[in-house]
Amino acid sequence: MKFFTSFLISVGGLYFTVLIVACDSTPTSLSSSPSPLPSSTSKTPASNPSAGSTSKTPTSSPSAGVTMANFSQLKTGMAYAQVVKILGKDGEEISSNEISGIKTVMYKWDGNGFGANMNAMFQNGKLMSKSQFGLK
Repeated sequence: MKFFTSFLISVGGLYFTVLIVACDSTPTSLSSSPSPLPSSTSKTPASNPSAGSTSKTPTSSPSAGVTMANFSQLKTGMAYAQVVKILGKDGEEISSNEISGIKTVMYKWDGNGFGANMNAMFQNGKLMSKSQFGLK
């Protein structure tokens, strides 16, 4: 069983979105600093936020897939299109928001195996944080 929930907190005038993903065991997480923007949760199809890109079917690398090896290749600052090229498919948008010209979007990718998945947060099309559960 897994579920997603998020809530907004304000500290000293800055807003932070806290996303909670509950699964059957403890996920591994790598992340940068928290997002200073509130986020609203929506279940909408994924869109590619990279400028100038019109293709929904990326050219994937020969070893593309949602695997631990590919998750480890994802680095803070990468463009959404680079992440999609490594993983071989677009993510499912699970939340998005835009405040003061900064667009924040959270995507989810399913991996192989029971409950295996990864999430990635982008601001203005650049990877800010990532987390995974059960990837091999």
